[in-house]
Amino acid sequence: MAKSKYTLELNGKKLTVKASPEEPVLSLLRRYGINSVRNGCNGEGACGVCAIILNGKLVNSCLLKVPQIDGCSITTVEGLSKKRDLHPIQRAFIDAGIIQCGYCSPSQILAVKELLDRIPNPSEDNIKDALSGSICRCTGYRQTIDAVKNLADGRRPERDTFRDDLDIIGKDHPKTDAVQLARAEHSFTEDLVPEGTLIVKLLNSDRAHARIKKIDISKAEKLSGVEAVLTYKNTPKKLYNTAGQGYPEPSPYDRKMFDRIVRHVGDRVAAVAAENEKTAQKALDLIQVEYEDLPAAFTIEDALKTPPIHNSDSCIHQFSIGADLSKNICASNSGEVGDVEKALRESDKIIEIEYETKRVQCTPLEPHCAYTRVINGRLIVSSPTQVPFHIRRLLSYILDIPETKIRVIKEKIGGGFGSKQDLVVEEIPAFISWITGKGAYIRLTRAEEFLVRPRYKEKLKIRMGSSADGKLTAIDMQMKAAGGAYGPHGLTVPMNSCSKSLPIFRCPNMRFSVEVYYTNLPASGAYQGYGAPQGSFALQTAAKELAEELGIDHIEFLEKNAVKKGDRLEILKHLGEGREGEVQVVSSSGIHAALRKGVQILSETQTNTDIDPAWFTGTGVSIIQQGSGLPGLDSGNATVKMLGDGTFMVQFGGTDLGTGLDTVAQKMAAEI
Repeated sequence: MAKSKYTLELNGKKLTVKASPEEPVLSLLRRYGINSVRNGCNGEGACGVCAIILNGKLVNSCLLKVPQIDGCSITTVEGLSKKRDLHPIQRAFIDAGIIQCGYCSPSQILAVKELLDRIPNPSEDNIKDALSGSICRCTGYRQTIDAVKNLADGRRPERDTFRDDLDIIGKDHPKTDAVQLARAEHSFTEDLVPEGTLIVKLLNSDRAHARIKKIDISKAEKLSGVEAVLTYKNTPKKLYNTAGQGYPEPSPYDRKMFDRIVRHVGDRVAAVAAENEKTAQKALDLIQVEYEDLPAAFTIEDALKTPPIHNSDSCIHQFSIGADLSKNICASNSGEVGDVEKALRESDKIIEIEYETKRVQCTPLEPHCAYTRVINGRLIVSSPTQVPFHIRRLLSYILDIPETKIRVIKEKIGGGFGSKQDLVVEEIPAFISWITGKGAYIRLTRAEEFLVRPRYKEKLKIRMGSSADGKLTAIDMQMKAAGGAYGPHGLTVPMNSCSKSLPIFRCPNMRFSVEVYYTNLPASGAYQGYGAPQGSFALQTAAKELAEELGIDHIEFLEKNAVKKGDRLEILKHLGEGREGEVQVVSSSGIHAALRKGVQILSETQTNTDIDPAWFTGTGVSIIQQGSGLPGLDSGNATVKMLGDGTFMVQFGGTDLGTGLDTVAQKMAAEI
């Protein structure tokens, strides 16, 4: 009979544990209240965020089975700080400002401890090697390397200050949640889920485009421990949009919680809620599905000749966004100022070139998840969402529950990068909790993460003309985007490729067109920059190539053509979201000063040639812009309350993704 009791030393305390020989050490430690070990890669040992120190060596706990730690000593971040005192490494991370979302911070702190225990004065190569097993999507590694050097040398980092006329703003203050994250205290949704919560798992389609002819869930429903099995037959039939955007949304209402038509590999077919993950997975395996395959489109070219992926029964709009479902066009827009064709004919130099961007997955280390429950008749949703107020509104609509009966709690976010600006999973456990009255928890696997909200793939054709002395005369930007099976952010992200790139240039003749196509691939969505990087990449590269054709220095070309204070951005009239935009006058511009400063910095920078010969370094320049919010539509507010002890409480709707927004709000209120 397999041994079920094991002894170990955990953070200095002797412990006897009960476990199956097959249980991963990561799972065991989570059961015993160790939050610092996290599952970012589904047990593949690829991300390092489950790291522990085992008998003095740093290892990934997801790769170990419980028998392998029998009689061993384990140290986790929880064992570093004594009572409320921080370990010097934890303090060094906080002082250096390198704890952002905090999801990977415990593993990096442990990696540094193991390193310094071996090598008290490590080289930079030693530090890089020690950190190489822990993925960090927020901070990167340069600041961490510097922090370890300072710690080894007994120095604190030097921090710049500004605004001598202010007391708080411009002064060094740690993030308000830095200690919490450095100590791995309860922070993330997964830390809050109690025993007895229903575990929700999804059955995903293995077809790119198909109609469900028959689905048999009878065996799954009869399995002991199964609470609910969801399909298109027993869930809400409402069409909705998943993008976290203002109402009325410019994105189409084109998906249901579950649909009889599946439109991409990985699309939802069914969900099971069971007493544990093993039972839920077993129930999924018992569901039998019979499909009728339908024609599929995987590229823009396919979409133009494939039968419609959506029709008027599966897609509705709040207002016109230029859709043409017969051609698989999810959204479109175009506009022109001046006369582009005439200006191009009269230009001394013209370039015409096409660029293409790729679908890129956001890959937050914390997968999409949600924990829901009903308390006193009110639906409570804990989620690492970037858009809690939109989630509440959408859940109210989908589930037909008044917003006053729903509370969405934005927990700490273990990386978002745009992918959590959508309703991705929350509606499923919310519906289960609402109909069963029980707590429910869903967490996507790493494989499932690749099915949700990658960056929009775009093809951009740029024509650009100028006079012989390098003054722009015309810009024509034609863009086609492959959006996927559904259209969250379907107009806004591709439009941003134009609205954030074109207005940065002074040019009297501009034209753009945007066409966004449905394909049978996972739906695209928000990603860092929200569409602006794709358009900027194409337009700025074209500007560089035009400057080279003209024989003009690139920076001189940019300085000649970048917008200045007082310029009217006429193109913005055509760059609204489903409505006419507003012409803006540039009230300030720091582009030219930034270019001069950049030239100065580059001229003072010594290129490091003593590096790995496989790496090359280079310098370049680009001018880009980004915006936040829609003028006349988006708004924000905050409430500040004075408490009985003379302190103040700030309540505001911003969502801190690890960027320090909570700290910024506190500092602003404290300064006032």
